[in-house]
Formats: sequence, structure tokens, C-alpha cells
Amino acid sequence: MQALTNVMSRCVNESFYGTIAARTSLYTELFSRALQTAQDAQLVVYPFEGQGWETTLEQAAKACGVATLPYLHTVMKPWDLRAHTALRECPPRGIWVHGSHDEAELSRHGTALHRVEALRYQYLGNARATSEPARAGHQVLVILGADCERSRAEMHSFCEAVRRLQPSWQLRVRLHPQCSIDLISQVNADLLSSGSLSDDLEQCSASFLCGTAAPLDSYLFGLPTVALQSSDGFNMNPLEADDRFAYADSVDHAVQWLTDALGLRGVKPDIAKFFDIAVGLPRWNRLISSLHR
Repeated sequence: MQALTNVMSRCVNESFYGTIAARTSLYTELFSRALQTAQDAQLVVYPFEGQGWETTLEQAAKACGVATLPYLHTVMKPWDLRAHTALRECPPRGIWVHGSHDEAELSRHGTALHRVEALRYQYLGNARATSEPARAGHQVLVILGADCERSRAEMHSFCEAVRRLQPSWQLRVRLHPQCSIDLISQVNADLLSSGSLSDDLEQCSASFLCGTAAPLDSYLFGLPTVALQSSDGFNMNPLEADDRFAYADSVDHAVQWLTDALGLRGVKPDIAKFFDIAVGLPRWNRLISSLHR
């Protein structure tokens, strides 16, 4: 009950006393004006994220008589009440999903579901097919989430544990693009990533996730991945613990788990459990072709 109370309190603070209400009002006005300006528009294609603004876009499009084509931007979580509420408040005629996981999660709403390839995770198909890169030594990729302050705090705690426990591997830190680099000014510049996520995954051997960092990139790439157990019991993670993924009770536990996991050789997780990927995006091509008929 206390965990639920904490989550509800946080939602109230973010919704009513934060920026969400003002942002939603601004989106409503912007979407309405954009559709009124684009008088010849017949279709709006947008990434569905379940963050509330989708409802305002659907309402604006309906008022202007414009069809919509929402496609799921990332993986759905069972407890993601905002996304499920958006689908019930103003359901689109259909939603394009990326695989069997999301199809099963959204089927109860009665909205027509269509399968297309996962644009966000398409790169994994080619990346995983390459041979193992030559590494001078193991590197652990520390990935920060969009919750900048919490991610920064977890990163510093983890880095401190690494300095104290002195494992044999090195660190590489990847900042979330929505966060200021000033948040991690204490981190040695040599440790900071300046390349793409796919480059980082190829050059590293394992991953530590901070805050709400999405787990599926490193996990499906085949890297052992660990995250701290969320204190309120809720996080952005759809994964269950296995030999490639773990929830750690502390940063010391995370360091030890990574050290042990780096010595294992296991089968890479099956991408198809979460996402449809295919060379040439045939499902997307068929969808786009159908729109021209």
C-alpha cells in the first residue's frame, strides 16, 4: 500500500504541480492550429507513447476530419496507466504495434491492431549479426535514463562502488539526450560516450541501467544487463530476471553480478519475443502502399 501511495503522490505532483498540465494545454492548441493550417492533410502519422498528448492529437484530428495512424514508439508495460487511459479516452481507429508482446498487451482494448516492424529497434537485426568485436578489455556501459536527477544519483553511487570494489573492467557512461551534461560534470571526460548507442553496445561487454533507462537495447543486443530494484516497485522495465538480466538490491550487488556475468557465455535473447524486425521493412512498405490506393 505504501508503494502505491508513493506512486500516486508522485503522479499528482507531476500532473498538477509540475509541467504536464501546461504542456498538454499547449499541445492541444498547437495540434489544432497545425491541422487547421494544413487544410489538405488527410492523414496524421505519429508515434504513440502513452504520455497524454496523444489524446489531444486524436481529438484535434477528429474535429478536423483527418484520419490518424498511430504506431507504438516503444514497448508497452502492463502498469502503464497513462497509455491505457489514452486508448480508452479517445481510441484511434487502429494502432500499429511492433510485435507479439505489445499485441497481447493492447488486445483487451478492442482497438484494431496491426503489426509492423519496430523502427526504434530495427538496428538490432544487423548489429547482432556481426562478429564479436576485438576488445582490449571489458567495458561496462552505464546508461542514464530521462529522469536526470535520479539517474545521476544512481550513476554516482555505482561509480563509487566500482572505485571501491575495483573490478577488472572499465566504465563508459552514456548520458540521456534530454539531460544536461552538467549533471555528470564530475565524471572523467574520457569515460563519456560521444557516439551512437549501437556503437557503444558493440564496444562494451555489459550494461548498468540508471533510473528509467530502457533495458531492451542492451538486453536484446546480448549484453548482460543489470538495474537497481526500484524503491516504489514500478519502473520502465518489461523484463523478468534471467541469466542475462537482473535486478540488484544495491550497487555493490550490481558490481558483483556484472563481474560474474562477464564470465558467462549464453544464448542471445530472442528479439521476436518483443519486436518484429526485417530487412527492407516489408510490413511498413505494404502499409504505405495501401495508403495510396
